[in-house]
Amino acid sequence: VVMIENGQIIYDGPLNEIKHKFGDVRTINISLNEEVEIDQLDNFSSRITYIKTESGIQIKFNADEIGLEEVINYVFGKLHVQDMKLQEIGVEDVVKTILEENEKRGK
Repeated sequence: VVMIENGQIIYDGPLNEIKHKFGDVRTINISLNEEVEIDQLDNFSSRITYIKTESGIQIKFNADEIGLEEVINYVFGKLHVQDMKLQEIGVEDVVKTILEENEKRGK
């Protein structure tokens, strides 16, 4: 895969490595049996982001920085989970992240 922005190559490499190069972001959607205050949950030194949803919470983290097992063990130890769905970041999201980072840097 070659990614070009404004005539500059911003990535040139295999598709299966692009996610790891720019962060292996995972999302866990959790349905809960109860209301939870997300500000009382451990964010593991800002390595986890919690977002309140209609049915529970959404957890986002970079699997290169913190292990899935550590996150799931913590969540299941703290919350009464009704259902859980794990999503890996898609290539479209990686491209969006790369473009946003380049825009922030003024490229």
